[in-house]
Amino acid sequence: MKLRSKLVLALVSCTWVVAAVVGVLSYRATAQGLHDEVDSSLEAAMSGVAPALGAPVRVAPIDRLSSVRDIDLQYLGPEGATRSGPDGPSLPVSDTDLEVALSAQAGIVEFRDDAVQGVSSRILTRSLGDSRGALMAARSLEEVERVLASLRLRILVVSAAVAAVSGLVGALLARSITERLTRLTSAAESVASSGDLHADVPRDGDDETGRLGRAFDEMLSSLALSSERQRRLVQDAGHELRTPMTSLRTNLFSLRGVQEMDPATVGKVVADLEAEAEELSRLVEDVLEVAGGVESDHEPEEVDIVALTRAESERVARRWGRSVSIGLAGSDTPTGVVCRRDLMARAVRNLVDNACKFSPVGTPVEVTVSTTAATEAVAAGLSIEVKDRGPGIEQAELELIFDRFHRSDSARSLPGSGLGLSIVAEVAAAHGGRVLARNRRAGGAAVGIWVPLTPDSYRGPDLV
Repeated sequence: MKLRSKLVLALVSCTWVVAAVVGVLSYRATAQGLHDEVDSSLEAAMSGVAPALGAPVRVAPIDRLSSVRDIDLQYLGPEGATRSGPDGPSLPVSDTDLEVALSAQAGIVEFRDDAVQGVSSRILTRSLGDSRGALMAARSLEEVERVLASLRLRILVVSAAVAAVSGLVGALLARSITERLTRLTSAAESVASSGDLHADVPRDGDDETGRLGRAFDEMLSSLALSSERQRRLVQDAGHELRTPMTSLRTNLFSLRGVQEMDPATVGKVVADLEAEAEELSRLVEDVLEVAGGVESDHEPEEVDIVALTRAESERVARRWGRSVSIGLAGSDTPTGVVCRRDLMARAVRNLVDNACKFSPVGTPVEVTVSTTAATEAVAAGLSIEVKDRGPGIEQAELELIFDRFHRSDSARSLPGSGLGLSIVAEVAAAHGGRVLARNRRAGGAAVGIWVPLTPDSYRGPDLV
């Protein structure tokens, strides 16, 4: 059964149950009220007759009042004999009525329903006391039954009408509720069958279905962005892998004539192969690192950022055989900063490695740690800036150097994949920060990262 049908059935069922309960209660209350009215009329009629009956029994009052307000009267003697008015029917006598007639106490009342000449009637028996018998009064219930029959019919008609109206309202309401769910289902089925993430998803409405539609649309947008980034990563990685692979094939082809080469040429070819293999290995590692995203198993913690920067800088310096200096831009620069230790270490390594790659041999690489004051728009933060003495960065490329696989013309002859600074940018984004890049007046470039001092702005990585 469809959800729409279930909603309609549930609404109709609930409405019908409520209508039935109200109808039954109304019917019972009306029936009780009518019967109470009949009982009251019997008691009122008897109250006008009983005082006129003395000992011995006088028949005249019964003859005169036997048809008061459609009420039939009858005297019941203690021995069981009955006397009715001249036009009144003979009322049936039960054992209970005889017991009341024999009672020594006056005013004992007994009500019951019975048939009088085939007509359903209400009968009242009241003792006269001193074993003088009892007075009986009866009134037909035909009028009451007609009223109750009419009421039953009206209740059934109203219940049916209420069920029909609730069914119509339920259908309209269910359609309104399920229409967006149906469109959302169609969009999901379209995505599943075609793989196209740009489906038309309903986003209107402030209820749960509207929120679901907006969340689904945002999910599809994120998946589309992720898919596009994956596609671009594969294309860029394939493009970058062609160069070392072509060079490897060329050198391997050259080695086929190794017997005709002199030792110096062979050594040069082997050295080229080693360099290209190392470059290819580094490129694959960088691609795998980027494909896996900037992830961390560590929660933000307070880290001695100066000690971390010094340790990572010295490690890179030893690998390049270069000199790297660490400096603070002020005595008030904090050494304890809340961050993700492993991600920040990776960013520092990539920054220093990039500077060592561009700085000429014999020139220093400078690392500066400093803080920035809070403003109305930006929180207080900490920056790590790495300065080199290289050729600098073209003005048009200052915003491009953090893109994946981007390499300037001056960097194409140098080792590297063009992924190191993109990882720095992703680490900065994971900490709610940003990257920095500028040219130095004295020559060279300064590239760095800025992160807030507190983790309030931190978010998870949004990487592919």
